[in-house]
Formats: sequence, structure tokens, C-alpha cells
Amino acid sequence: MPWLDMEFRKVTRNGVEYRFDPLTQEQCRINPARAKRLKQTGSDIGLSEITSKSRETCPFCPVRVEEKAPWFSREICKEGRIKRRFGLSMSGTICLPVLGA
Repeated sequence: MPWLDMEFRKVTRNGVEYRFDPLTQEQCRINPARAKRLKQTGSDIGLSEITSKSRETCPFCPVRVEEKAPWFSREICKEGRIKRRFGLSMSGTICLPVLGA
């Protein structure tokens, strides 16, 4: 009876998990160490260069968020922004509306 052999199989070799799904007959590899590596891009621009270039126009940087980021309608939030500050510092969270929803 083939349905009795519906056991999910997983083998680990060199830190990589090889999984086989008996229902779909699909197999895949899971490499937990991959999450620790730097993300690969098709460019040789370094991360520091990307952040310094985006700093000029980023709408989410603290100096520009009040000016550039979208506001809630007054029916939802009369102040236009929902803000939470943490302790005595100026850091905190600002909730922004999702305009494409």
C-alpha cells in the first residue's frame, strides 16, 4: 500500500538539509548557514557606498521622514502620524500608511 510510505525524509550532510516530501515527490535543500552570509548582488558596489548614496534621498531616514513619508488621513489619525518614542532618547517608531493597499 503506497500511502503507508508517506514518511517525510530529511538527511543532513555538511550542514545542509536535504528534504523529500512524499506527498508532492518534491525535494529541496535547506542551508541554514546561507542566512549568515552577505547577500549577493549583480554589482560590485559595496554596502557602505549604497547607504551613502541613498542617504541623500531616503524618505525613511530620520531627517527626512517627517517631510517625505506619507501621512495617514485625518479620519484615521488626527495628527497624521502615529509615533512612539522610547525613554528619553529621540529614537522610536513611526507608523506609515500603506498607500498601495
